[in-house]
Amino acid sequence: AEVREAVVSTQSSSNNTDSNRFGGICVVLGRRLLKMFKKSPPYTLDYDDSKSSHVVVCGYINTSTVSNFMRDFLHPENEDHETTAVFLNTTPPPEDLQNLMHRNFYRCQYFQGSPLRAGDLARVKLSTAKACLVIANKHSAEPDAEDAANILRVISIKNYKSDVRVIIQILNYHNEEHLFNVPDWNHQLYGDEVICINELKIRSPWQELSMSGLQYNDC
Repeated sequence: AEVREAVVSTQSSSNNTDSNRFGGICVVLGRRLLKMFKKSPPYTLDYDDSKSSHVVVCGYINTSTVSNFMRDFLHPENEDHETTAVFLNTTPPPEDLQNLMHRNFYRCQYFQGSPLRAGDLARVKLSTAKACLVIANKHSAEPDAEDAANILRVISIKNYKSDVRVIIQILNYHNEEHLFNVPDWNHQLYGDEVICINELKIRSPWQELSMSGLQYNDC
């Protein structure tokens, strides 16, 4: 009887040890899973501006506009081979845009956010950017509304960093006058530029704008 009790006691102790070990493993796994869930999702991190200069690109961002921009950005005649294009958009990139970004990862990065939010402008380091480009949807069915949305982006950008160079695309020439009322909009002092897409189409569909060593065509 004593032997039987000893065996039962030993088995019970062994079961308790195994149970404790299993519980410990569950705790460790639980902590690791919690860290995984707490980890920042893709495209919501901060841009590291310590390695190279950069320009911020926002507005109408999709695979087509990014592809056109990168084609000119990486053109052999562009002597600037160090600047990084930092794209800021409110939604995550679709798969085809992700593939495009991955192919050009050494010269571009994508961040999810809005130029209307100071926190997102801080994440893409607008304060140290060489310039900020605001791209328009040239196929918009409501060009005045498209221009108004981009002008609001310019206001937000200038409120955040008054002396950053801003280059904006607009669809209708008459909306250009609204930019002159934007605080700190100054072509002579900061090099701010407005590009009317319709005018570019009339003059030349491939006309280039020289921007601090960057060649930027109509997207």
